[in-house]
Amino acid sequence: AIDTALRLQPDLPEAHLALSLYHSANGVNLTAAERELDLAERNRPAAPDIFMARSGLAMSRGRSEESVVLARRAIELEPRNGLNLTQLGTRLRLARRYAESVEVCRRAYDILGTSIPMTNWANAELAWHGDRAEVVRTLEEIPEAQRGIPYWSVRMMLLFALGDGEGVLAAATHRPGPRAGG
Repeated sequence: AIDTALRLQPDLPEAHLALSLYHSANGVNLTAAERELDLAERNRPAAPDIFMARSGLAMSRGRSEESVVLARRAIELEPRNGLNLTQLGTRLRLARRYAESVEVCRRAYDILGTSIPMTNWANAELAWHGDRAEVVRTLEEIPEAQRGIPYWSVRMMLLFALGDGEGVLAAATHRPGPRAGG
């Protein structure tokens, strides 16, 4: 499909972006991925998805600070994009900037309400504090009205890891149970 799109419209930025993502998948050919991003950027110089793709390439090359800067640029252009916020949260966690990662993942969760930013948030908290019970307590800060399936799924996984069978059962049935670590 990418080849057909490029044959019909050789300068189509979306096709060059897609080809870049194909080349960068699993680090197959990062040089080709960078070249395709350059071609995409020529016709879409301020595109958030291109900044996020460049951010991913920088992270693949071990340049975490550059990756964070590029991801932040994408967020500046599209501040309510929960997926980009989730990716920024992951990049911040990998850069060991845990407090920032937690903040960004919370924002992403507020926008998306899905398990991906919630899981990234929990991972950042765990990397930051190293204490599953602390992560469970942090998740309890989420207002009751915002506790959907992602909240209960992540809580259940953490309680299982803590060996809290009653807490797991309570989370599985969405009813308050004993609080881990307290």
